[in-house]
Amino acid sequence: GPPAPQAPHLSAPAARCCSPAACSIVPSFALCFGMSRPTRSDVEDWEKHVVVVRGRGQKFLCLKLTEKPLGTTEQVSALCSAIAHVCATTKGGGGPMHANVDAMDTGIRDEGLKQMLETLTSRGIQCKVLRLHRNCLTDVGAIILAEQILRQTQAVEELHLSYNEISEKGALALGLAIQSHDAYPLTRVRGSQPVPIWFRLERNFVGNARGVSDVL
Repeated sequence: GPPAPQAPHLSAPAARCCSPAACSIVPSFALCFGMSRPTRSDVEDWEKHVVVVRGRGQKFLCLKLTEKPLGTTEQVSALCSAIAHVCATTKGGGGPMHANVDAMDTGIRDEGLKQMLETLTSRGIQCKVLRLHRNCLTDVGAIILAEQILRQTQAVEELHLSYNEISEKGALALGLAIQSHDAYPLTRVRGSQPVPIWFRLERNFVGNARGVSDVL
């Protein structure tokens, strides 16, 4: 069939942080340079929040990160090391694993989101639930999420992005990714009525929501 449409390229807009409690002011160079390797103690602390749950023939990697600080590269790197270690040491029950990510009010930024999603994808993990409200995500983060949706063979069932810094451009990229993916509309049982995706985007910078919905 024809190749899946690609999300448009966007440059990052200047934006304030929507989560002042979690987003401490970090010098921009700290996000790109001088990254230190996380210590074993740092990784062990994050492993407490990375849990594998089994049920109904499925495995879920549950990231319980709400209000844990993820505003710096060092913090995200420690989390990703914890994810890698938990995946490597999980015993029994092969087959695919899905991820439920609870990362509300963590201060995670676009770069950190990309690193976390790449860590999951590199281990064959597909995201089912992404709770990312009250963070510091811009249109760049929305594009990263749109690309993740298109990359997966299975649908993201919940996408919570309220209280971020996303404009019409990011909202449109996400909508087009969902619209073009064969896994949507969702159905719980083959042949049953479609189930809508849970997609929250209030309290962002989408000034022309009607225009976005008209395009979709």
